[in-house]
Amino acid sequence: MAKIDLNVPSPAWQNTENFLILGTDRRGNEGVWRTDVIMVVGLDRQNGRAAVLSIPRDLYVEIPNYGMQRINRADYLGEKEINIEGGGPALISQILKNTLGIETTHWVRVEMQGFEALVDAIGGVTVHLDCPFFEPILNLDTNQWEYFTLPAGDVLMDGRTAHWFTRLRLRESDIGRAR
Repeated sequence: MAKIDLNVPSPAWQNTENFLILGTDRRGNEGVWRTDVIMVVGLDRQNGRAAVLSIPRDLYVEIPNYGMQRINRADYLGEKEINIEGGGPALISQILKNTLGIETTHWVRVEMQGFEALVDAIGGVTVHLDCPFFEPILNLDTNQWEYFTLPAGDVLMDGRTAHWFTRLRLRESDIGRAR
């Protein structure tokens, strides 16, 4: 692991553009959905830097008129229940500003099918795995348990494989999944 010299000053992050990235399990017009992925991507164009902050979807936050709730409910509530201009993404942006002091200037929401299509459109994504990945999953079509496995090393994933990989946690918490 590389060492960081804490005595070397780093330029402050000023004039940063923050993008809110939402990944949902929303399926067309089906009822309630949750936000599986909430990330803030910060771009510091002046210094040529970028940073990504993954917000745990199980983080409890204050949602106006709903009290303390998991942040992954906010997109649906903002879209369908709370009258806020900009809907769910605007509500999550407001919550992040109030809770963490992070202001977002742009947002994008990607649903499951859109994520798969995006990955397929760019020819897949390569992910490096330090060890084999193995996790049981319930096949909702057959109601049978199956095993999702990937080998160690560089793995080129198509949209469907990448989708499953992002949803699984190696039997850890939501924070473990963000790694």
